[in-house]
Amino acid sequence: MTRPLVKLSITARLMIALLGVTAMVLAVTLSLARWNFERGFLDYVNALEKQRLENVADEVAEYYRREGSWTRFHGRWFQRVLDRHAPGPDGRPLPPDRLGPPGGRPPPRPPRGLPVTLTTVAGERLAGPEVRLSEDLQSVPVVVDGETVAFVQATVQRNIREIKDTAFSRQQRQATSVIAIVALALAAAVSLLVARTLSSPLRRMIGNVHKLADGDYAVPEVERRSDELGDLSASIQRLAMTLGENRQARQSWLANISHELRTPVTVLAAELEALKDGVRELSLQQLHSFDQEVTRLRHLVEDLFQLALSEAGGLRYEFTALDLRALLLRVVPGDTPEGLSVETVFGDALTVRGDATRLEQLFVNLWRNSLAYTDVPGAIRCSAQTDGNSVVVTFDDSPPGVTEDQLELLFEPLYRTEASRSRARAGAGLGLAICRNIVSAHGGEVHADASPLGGLRVTVRLPCV
Repeated sequence: MTRPLVKLSITARLMIALLGVTAMVLAVTLSLARWNFERGFLDYVNALEKQRLENVADEVAEYYRREGSWTRFHGRWFQRVLDRHAPGPDGRPLPPDRLGPPGGRPPPRPPRGLPVTLTTVAGERLAGPEVRLSEDLQSVPVVVDGETVAFVQATVQRNIREIKDTAFSRQQRQATSVIAIVALALAAAVSLLVARTLSSPLRRMIGNVHKLADGDYAVPEVERRSDELGDLSASIQRLAMTLGENRQARQSWLANISHELRTPVTVLAAELEALKDGVRELSLQQLHSFDQEVTRLRHLVEDLFQLALSEAGGLRYEFTALDLRALLLRVVPGDTPEGLSVETVFGDALTVRGDATRLEQLFVNLWRNSLAYTDVPGAIRCSAQTDGNSVVVTFDDSPPGVTEDQLELLFEPLYRTEASRSRARAGAGLGLAICRNIVSAHGGEVHADASPLGGLRVTVRLPCV
């Protein structure tokens, strides 16, 4: 059976991570500092040892100068000389008041330091332990009247066993331990502060995300930060705004769809009830009214189907090289509708790669949109020309126009402007949404602006072949 994983909060994880990094850095730093101290202290001790050997060599030189030979030399005298120059607990030579009277007995505590050997120039050992030739030695000559008569030798310290026994080294180890403890305590305090500082906004943002998951799309307050947490908070706010707008759009969509479907159904139901009750008689006028409402329903259902296909990428496209001039001449009628003047300005070489059926659907929707939303008397102008690597097609119409706020919403499904551009003969507001999807499928762009004629301008930009 698998054990459940221990759940740790982000504060605990951050503290563990920060403490772990601090402990690792501290261990490496103190280890390097200790190693550097021991190497340096080893050189220092060897330097003191050499100074001691030089002092011993000076006394041995005085002895040889006084005696003139090694005949009466005795190892006990040499030991007393070494005792007088023995190092203290800190590695330095003992002061005179700790050595006892000159020439007297050795000090009560055993002398410290490495064994020292006195040898003649010929290599004969006079005092001290045997020296192996393989050992690394410090050798100080005993010089009498400019002539070397002997050597005072001691093994060079290459390890720290003796150094660790010094009081100074023990103090250093204790100081290092105290520093490590204090540093870890400070690191724990700083880690806790940093972890709480970082986790507090995260907890608030997690709460905001939980509200979004529960359907509460109230815009949360943005964290006033200039780092990634601030960016995340701003993204959560934008997400809440988008979800709220989508919910509102969905509700509006359902309301508009139900309204668009209910209207012709209500009219048909009322007409049928009137016929059933004998209020009206069946006539060609009644049949024509039925046909209008059924046609309206059929167009609405077809538009919804086309929009759903275009949104899902289900519309079929067969791309070929097309002459937009010929296509636009088929869409825009040559005769002028009653009360409206139509102007066409088409350039040459208007060749694009696209689907003829879908592009015709696109321009028919735009043409009908201009016809439906232009007051009589009025004017409509359709132009097409090349612009670099694109073909630009524009539909301009005369008043009424739309406001700046409404321009951004014209291509939303089921959106229709206020009464100024609403007509009984207009559709359900799906045509421009379908147009946007067709243009996107062709790799182009479509947008709406205010027209120089006073109404609306719709601009379609398609890439050239």
